Amino acid sequence: YLLRGDVDDGYTHVLTGHTYVSLGNGMRATEHYRKSIPLLISDNNFKDLADAYIGLARLYEKGNKNDSSIYYAKKGFSIAQNASFKKWVYETGLILARVYEKVDAAEALHYFKLSMAAKDSMFNVRKVTETLSSRYNEQLRQKEAETAKINYQHRVRTYILLATLCFFLVLAVILYRNNRHKQKAK
Repeated sequence: YLLRGDVDDGYTHVLTGHTYVSLGNGMRATEHYRKSIPLLISDNNFKDLADAYIGLARLYEKGNKNDSSIYYAKKGFSIAQNASFKKWVYETGLILARVYEKVDAAEALHYFKLSMAAKDSMFNVRKVTETLSSRYNEQLRQKEAETAKINYQHRVRTYILLATLCFFLVLAVILYRNNRHKQKAK
């Protein structure tokens, strides 16, 4: 985006907002998050749109503006849930649980449970990936062991053939010399 000179796109504003948050400038971060929203909506970039809403929800949560935090967190949560962005469901669920904890314990528990379900879902995917990876590594190790065994058998066979060839060559030389001695003796 920056190389094209297209600095007025939603993604760039979201990243700039994150940067201002890390620098501790919440007002500038809010400004960039707000600028990103219509641009991301027009681009149908729901992942970054959810990220912008989450950024705003965090800022408002930090500033104890619970209503605004809930508003933006719910917007982000809705997008994340509809698009199955598990990480964002987890993040927004935690924000909503923390904010609602001050207002409505039942609602806080609801969002906390949804957040934990998303977290479990993310880690289940990781566990499946790790299991598949370990199976693949085991199969690869078995293949390498089998290949090493076959290579060893080929080497042994080659050495036996060379030894047999040397034996017959030495035998042929001995027989040839014996035969020449016998012919000289006659």
